[in-house]
Amino acid sequence: KTLQDYLIHRHILSFDESKSQAKLEDINPEKLSEFLKKRSPQVKFEENKIQDYLLNLGLAQRNGELWIKNAAVLFFAKEPSRFLAQNEVKLVKFTGTKPVEILDSKFVALTLLENIREAEDFIRKNTRIAAKIEALERKHVPEYPLVVIREALVNAFTHRDYFSRDAVQVNVFEDRIEFINPGTLPSGLSMQLLGTLSVQRNPLTYRIMRDLNFVEGLATGIPRMRSAMQEYSLPEPIFEEL
Repeated sequence: KTLQDYLIHRHILSFDESKSQAKLEDINPEKLSEFLKKRSPQVKFEENKIQDYLLNLGLAQRNGELWIKNAAVLFFAKEPSRFLAQNEVKLVKFTGTKPVEILDSKFVALTLLENIREAEDFIRKNTRIAAKIEALERKHVPEYPLVVIREALVNAFTHRDYFSRDAVQVNVFEDRIEFINPGTLPSGLSMQLLGTLSVQRNPLTYRIMRDLNFVEGLATGIPRMRSAMQEYSLPEPIFEEL
């Protein structure tokens, strides 16, 4: 355990680059094809070349035999939870402002991108929509800026500690939303530097999210969240390490 902690601290060992128990037949061709079309539209997907695609993307390795990395499971497995129990999001809507009475809940354990989409849908369902008149047109305005919701979810899944067996959790209250992801801040990042420095705990996961334009790696996500909340005349988000 001490050696593992040392290797993680020095950014030598990462969960998403580690060997999974998944086999080639556990990879969903449709999910991989969808990613490749977005990343490289000129590539014509061929199902019999899944092994080559994974190797070229650095999502698999050949040391005598082919082994598939955890990042490939997170994004492209048919059943990610078979191999990674921690790839889960717990979604809870509470009545009022305290975590006592549950009004709605949902547990999702799909691919990383599907988990984010399901969480977004749950939050939309369990937050208010206001009507606003602009230039004689009625516009529906969500209670929270969607860019902030998306950024918080992307951060939670991209930068969480996957060595932890705990799940990401989203708690929706009457007056706030809490996004809780397992693990302390990665080595090299402090609360004071949050929003000014980009540190990658999960480099393969980060790279795939960047290829899909979910992250930029320029430490702009948190400033963007703060700016969007200000535009909505809402308090800035609070970040805590517990």
